[in-house]
Amino acid sequence: MHFLAENPDAYARLQAEVDDFYDTNDLTSPITYVQAQQLPYLRAIISESLRLYPSIPYQLPRRSPGFSIDNHFVPENYTASISPMAQNRDLVVYGQDRNDFKPLRWLENSEKTRYLESRDMTFGGNGLRSYTGKKYSIGK
Repeated sequence: MHFLAENPDAYARLQAEVDDFYDTNDLTSPITYVQAQQLPYLRAIISESLRLYPSIPYQLPRRSPGFSIDNHFVPENYTASISPMAQNRDLVVYGQDRNDFKPLRWLENSEKTRYLESRDMTFGGNGLRSYTGKKYSIGK
């Protein structure tokens, strides 16, 4: 993961979290998937990496139910698309540092984390249109 190579502080923090988990739990074998879910900084690094480089980088066409955005009406059955890579770098959602690798944005507080997760297009959308295996892919 080149993000960590370019961010020695992030790498050091992740290493400290993993080392502490090993020490606290007296582990001698590799951390399991279930145990990895208990490492908040690791999860933040994964979320931020997938935000910047989503699993589906191309357009996701959807049929419109008919709606308005900024006083522009999109008619019913009109094909509309969005790029997850573009959505995951939205200035309004992620701010001026939207193109930066900043895993701590996912750890500021639980309300902001929920907000970011609700706008995240890493797995092709949210709600009913999201990838059905998303919670298993990222351990939620």
